[in-house]
Amino acid sequence: MGTQWRGMGLSLMRLSRFRDSILRSDEAVKPLGLQVSQLLLSTDEAIFDDMVISFVSLTAIQVCPWGLG
Repeated sequence: MGTQWRGMGLSLMRLSRFRDSILRSDEAVKPLGLQVSQLLLSTDEAIFDDMVISFVSLTAIQVCPWGLG
């Protein structure tokens, strides 16, 4: 997944603020037939070989509002 390591999203899903952001991302990409949370939780080693899946997953991780209360 580019500059990210495999499993990073999975590890971060334990954090409530991150998980909530990803669940909001799920709603945003739902019309496209994607579910970011399931992409990050996938155990499929080849899932991020798909450029669209990699882009959507990385974008969802990067837009998480870490600094917001």
